Amino acid sequence: ARAAAEAVMAKQPHAVGDKSARASRDQHRWCGFDPAQTKLAMALFCFLWVPLVGFHEHLAYRLTSWSCTWPELGGSSSSPATHVAVIADPQLSDFTSYPAFARKGTWTLGLVERICDAYMHRAFRHAVLAKKPDHVLFLGDLLDGGWQTGDPDVFDKNAKRFERVFRWQAAAGGGHGDEVSAASAASSPSSSSPSASSSAPKKHHLSVHGNHDVGYSAHGEKFPSIQTRHEKRFGGSNYVVQIGGVDVIGVNAMALDGDEHGRQTKETWRFVDEIGKNEKNRPRVLVTHLPLARDSYHPNSCGPDRFGPVIQPRFRNSKKIGGVEYQDYLSPESTTRLLNATRPVLVLAGHDHDRCEFARDVIFGDEFGDGDGDVTKTKKHGEDGDEDGSDVATETPANTDKPLKVTELTLGTFSWLMGNPKPSFTLLSLVGDDEKNKTPLARDEKNAAKRQFVATKTCELPEHLSGVWRYASCGAVSTFLLLILPSIRVTALFMRSDGAAIFARKTGVAVSARVSNGKVGHMKTWLALVTTAAWRHCGPFVVLLFVVLSAIGGGTLLDLARV
Repeated sequence: ARAAAEAVMAKQPHAVGDKSARASRDQHRWCGFDPAQTKLAMALFCFLWVPLVGFHEHLAYRLTSWSCTWPELGGSSSSPATHVAVIADPQLSDFTSYPAFARKGTWTLGLVERICDAYMHRAFRHAVLAKKPDHVLFLGDLLDGGWQTGDPDVFDKNAKRFERVFRWQAAAGGGHGDEVSAASAASSPSSSSPSASSSAPKKHHLSVHGNHDVGYSAHGEKFPSIQTRHEKRFGGSNYVVQIGGVDVIGVNAMALDGDEHGRQTKETWRFVDEIGKNEKNRPRVLVTHLPLARDSYHPNSCGPDRFGPVIQPRFRNSKKIGGVEYQDYLSPESTTRLLNATRPVLVLAGHDHDRCEFARDVIFGDEFGDGDGDVTKTKKHGEDGDEDGSDVATETPANTDKPLKVTELTLGTFSWLMGNPKPSFTLLSLVGDDEKNKTPLARDEKNAAKRQFVATKTCELPEHLSGVWRYASCGAVSTFLLLILPSIRVTALFMRSDGAAIFARKTGVAVSARVSNGKVGHMKTWLALVTTAAWRHCGPFVVLLFVVLSAIGGGTLLDLARV
């Protein structure tokens, strides 16, 4: 019996030593963390966070591009359609956007700006440019506080942000891959007379002025340098550009309802009236930032794709200097005069931040003077708004005194920070002149009635707020599994342990050979043990949090820095 006991005691140190060595190897293998918690953190990262971040930061935008196709035009033509991507109200956030918590010079402003830029850059790069448009058209409000920014350095900084967010590559043979930014619109045809009309380059940006760019007419007349600065950077707002055989007419809607003696108002109406005097040889698309006035603002008059209620018209004149201080729509008088002069087949507008498709009755008379009646076909929403407005096709108006349908499409904002959780953009297909016979289809009496010249389709971007809620939900699950439960477990072991050695053994923490005596030493020993145990069990959560935030933030910065 004595010999057996001695043999057991001889083997026990080796068993203890083997167990200690194995624990040391496991601790080294898992960087001192609890193996079970580390494996759980790795599983959450691989099977939860990687798919979630990959989807919301990249794949969701590509799905928008894959699911939204260019609208097709009816009729036959040897000319391929010209494709234009239309974007409304990107309105880059700045110090004027959220003054309550993102004031100028604060870190919160920098955070808001980067979140804003990252979303729109990815949407533009992965959803818009993936469609390979020939041109990009902006419907105003490029910057949120352009009209309130007096400091030229601040304006230059925000303008460079816009050019970085909405940059793209030039077409093949058109610059050998040189970047074309929004600033290239400054060299695009733009003038105060229709003589500025010309064939557009292969690729460039076009835009019109918005109230957040240059202000309403009262502000524009008081501070004309704001509009001059904006036009030097982004181009003028009054122009006629031929794209795909269709005349795209941009109009500075900010000045139309201003003081009739104001310089900008007179220049804009002179431009519009000159268009009305010229013979219309091609179909026309009217581009304006402000929606046109209409006879009905019924809650269901904008169709089923609208997210919020229909805005009722508000109009306020300046009593001091004259002109408009605020308006949501053009006045009825300006609307009638503008339509009679331009005689468009389609009207594109922004400003509303929400989508609205409206078919209006307009009497143009003999549009082309060809004695033939080209019927306008378009979708019209009834009072119940039960018509689908995602795809609109429009033909040239006819020479009849009967009311004709002209579709006005108000686009929703491109930014998720502008009050609409469902941002979007529109694809526009244009076909006008036949490339082979050089005959304007509008004057081709045989084919004009069979042709559609303009077609649009609205594409919805990912709902960023839903992504934020998914991030929050997954963050809550990860926090509960990797932080709260381990903390409860360590706390329970602490409360039930009779000594430091027992607590250390149950939590997997090594006990120091030297244990301090006295109350202070005893407290230091327990503090060190509890801290080590907490880090051992909760450390994987901290590492996972760091990796996920680095993946989101680092990917955002890398994406913005890419050419």
